[in-house]
Amino acid sequence: MMRAIIKGASAAFLARVAFTIASFAITSITAQTYGASTVGIVASLTAIMTFGGILAGFGTTSSLNFFVATQLQHGSVLAARRSYYRIIRICLCGSGVIGLALWLFPDPIGNILRDGIAGTPTWLLLGIAIVGVPLRLFSELTGLALRALENIPAFAALIVLPSVLNLALLGVGVQLGGGPMVALWALLGGLGVSALLGFAWVERHLRRIADGTPERPGASASEILHHSAPMLFSTIGAYVVTGIGLLITPILADHAATGQLAIALRLATTTSFVLMSINAITTPMFARLHAAGDQDELVRLARRTSCLMFWAVMPLIVALIAFGRPLIVLAFGPAFAPAYLPMVIMLSGQLVNTITGPSDFLMNMARMQKPLRNIIIPSAVLATISSILLIPTLGATGAAIAYAASLTCWNLASACYLRRKFGVWIAYVPLLTPARTQRPVV
Repeated sequence: MMRAIIKGASAAFLARVAFTIASFAITSITAQTYGASTVGIVASLTAIMTFGGILAGFGTTSSLNFFVATQLQHGSVLAARRSYYRIIRICLCGSGVIGLALWLFPDPIGNILRDGIAGTPTWLLLGIAIVGVPLRLFSELTGLALRALENIPAFAALIVLPSVLNLALLGVGVQLGGGPMVALWALLGGLGVSALLGFAWVERHLRRIADGTPERPGASASEILHHSAPMLFSTIGAYVVTGIGLLITPILADHAATGQLAIALRLATTTSFVLMSINAITTPMFARLHAAGDQDELVRLARRTSCLMFWAVMPLIVALIAFGRPLIVLAFGPAFAPAYLPMVIMLSGQLVNTITGPSDFLMNMARMQKPLRNIIIPSAVLATISSILLIPTLGATGAAIAYAASLTCWNLASACYLRRKFGVWIAYVPLLTPARTQRPVV
């Protein structure tokens, strides 16, 4: 099983490396061509699209893996396909509701985008956010569906495709002499093409494997929503922990500070592409082992995954701390040098996230959504309150402190819950973890 994890994670890892390189190139071009304020506007709009997509999805982005993977476990591709399309319909309705709400009540978003790109009316930025919500949501949904179907090559391609397309469109726009709005049009174009291609890939894969499978109705809309509701609150809380700074900093500070925070966050969360590459493979495995009732193998897999995560991520954390400052200045310009300290603070939270392993993914796939929700929501409250208190005086550094503190509380609480649930630590700490789990078994 570990061979399968490493093989699949390697493909996802390479895709995330390419995604990270393309994302850095996009931010670097935007920063050096249009300045820190445009970087801040793009980061804020991306945060709005992401948060709107979370609300529009009603938590189904987390439950999609569960329904598709478990129905495939029982041998019914048609049931998995029906569940996937019901989730698509739920998300379409949710996107319409969110878009209408943003248009009818524009003031909160207007406050975030105030004094944005010179000469661009706020209503246009708001319209971009409304269109971007479903595009970002469906780009994510199709990727999750491909992961649940274990079509790892297509899943890996969909990881990198939005940023590569974004980079290509941005490069063309800059060469043609376009203004700062080019950065936003390129963002939308990358998401739109990726969503369409991802949908086509999922449909093709489902049709290819559906022949001869038993007829089953799939999960009903009410069953999907019942399962997804706790995940919705968990996903909102998780996003607040990681993204609230990008929404509050433009209001309590300015877009330049938001741009510095965006750079720090992007560098600090490069560790996440290693974690997500591994979790991309193990998450459906967790769902299937739980559905089969094999708790011993479930715990064994989780502990080995934690060990693999630690040794894969630690070299990257050390390298970022050692070389982060010159990297920031070289890639984004001297104006972004203050992003180094926030990045180091955020890396401390990422270190705890690495040590505690795949705790939240395991809890989601093993029907522990409500305990996870009860852990994440207080962490989100902590992130919000500390951001409001710290950002006015410390700027991006205050947002980084809020991020690291809330992420640490969230992950330690999850690790302790799983320790009480299974009787063993899922987390991995060198020299403290029992010797038999100190190296991943291949």
